[in-house]
Amino acid sequence: VANSKVGSSAPMLRRSFTTNKDKSILNARLYATAAGIYEMTINGQPVSSDYFNPGRTQYNVRTQYQTFDVTSLI
Repeated sequence: VANSKVGSSAPMLRRSFTTNKDKSILNARLYATAAGIYEMTINGQPVSSDYFNPGRTQYNVRTQYQTFDVTSLI
């Protein structure tokens, strides 16, 4: 979590990973959700052209998630 001081922007969650250079990636998916809107990127590239994910929902009733094919970004 980065920059979680009071009065600052929402925290950013980051995860680093490495891949085996000797093997090709067949497919990669990203599952994401939030109690509010979010924007997901991999190496600075947006995973979707959508805005306001996860969309309108009643957060006290259910939380929606999205699945993104990110194979080309890995």
